[in-house]
Amino acid sequence: MPTHQPSSRVLPLEALRGIAALIVVVYNSILAFAPAFMDGGIKGMPWYVFVDGSSMVIFFFVLSGVVLCWSWLGDPAPDKLRQAFLYRWPRLAGLVLLTTVAAWVLLKIGAEHHAEAAALNGSEWLRTRGLMQEGEQPRGGLVSAIAEGLGTFFTGKHLWNLNLWTMRHEFVGSLLVFVLAAFVHHALQYRNLLLVMGLMLICAFLYAPYMLPFVAGLAAAVHVRRGSDTQHPIVTIAGVLVGLYLLGYEQPVKAYAWVGRSNWLLTHNVDILLRSAGSVALILAVLRGKLLYGMLDHGFSRILGRLSFPLYLVHPILIITLSSKIFLSTSGNATAAIIATVIASMLVAWPLATIDAKWIAAVKKRISGLAN
Repeated sequence: MPTHQPSSRVLPLEALRGIAALIVVVYNSILAFAPAFMDGGIKGMPWYVFVDGSSMVIFFFVLSGVVLCWSWLGDPAPDKLRQAFLYRWPRLAGLVLLTTVAAWVLLKIGAEHHAEAAALNGSEWLRTRGLMQEGEQPRGGLVSAIAEGLGTFFTGKHLWNLNLWTMRHEFVGSLLVFVLAAFVHHALQYRNLLLVMGLMLICAFLYAPYMLPFVAGLAAAVHVRRGSDTQHPIVTIAGVLVGLYLLGYEQPVKAYAWVGRSNWLLTHNVDILLRSAGSVALILAVLRGKLLYGMLDHGFSRILGRLSFPLYLVHPILIITLSSKIFLSTSGNATAAIIATVIASMLVAWPLATIDAKWIAAVKKRISGLAN
């Protein structure tokens, strides 16, 4: 196995996180400004993965399952998981709160232009402010925005920022990973891992599908941490190809028509299952492949990882404000609006990442003080 950093920041995984965040930005931008592209036959083809933001959400969940327990599995100090429990909510809430308040400010000053843009190209994404249900528009003023920023992890509300629908899954999944990691280490002492992990995955899949990716990520982390050998390059290449193929699943058509032959699969969240499996295959290919690991093990990967969370949170707000305005001013130029979204998201994410880093440092210092 390649030599990994002693911290939880495994640079190749940070690179994957950043790339996935960029795919989400592009995905939502296309839905907003070039919706016809998604109906042009790309769905059902494996390369759809490169613009499929919905599959990247599952990838994020699997990745969280890996990185949240990575450091602890390498050094299972007694206080680490307790501090992780205390740290998780404030770590996530800081930047989330900042974006919901920013969304309120922009709405208050009349900076949203998504409705006018939707009238120009018929985008359902723009018309509904990010595919929200009818009647679910933001209301309640600043108090509502603050309440959502602090409470979306428990309520699942996402009226001020559509991407916050994932935060409750992320928060609950994180806590589940901490509990299962402790169980695997302390109670099982890594005995009967295959059987136990299999049962955990089946239970998650059948009873809490969005928890499946987190359990799968934990299983992948345990597998790599307990192993020692790098894999053959051919196995790495196969893992990447299989991973990308499974992550590209959207509908049981074309390259995925075989899925439609199983009624059981079609009625049991097959998208979460296949995307979770694809995520694990891709992550294992990176972690166990010496060449691929080395290619991604550099400082730029750290930058990508640092920008990923701000990118994910800020771009929906930019789409309905700045990018929609540019779309209108260019008479419906989708390319200009999409490029503007990507560039503006990167520019805004940079200072937000700095703010987030300072917030994280402050939270860690406070939590360490409480734990001691």
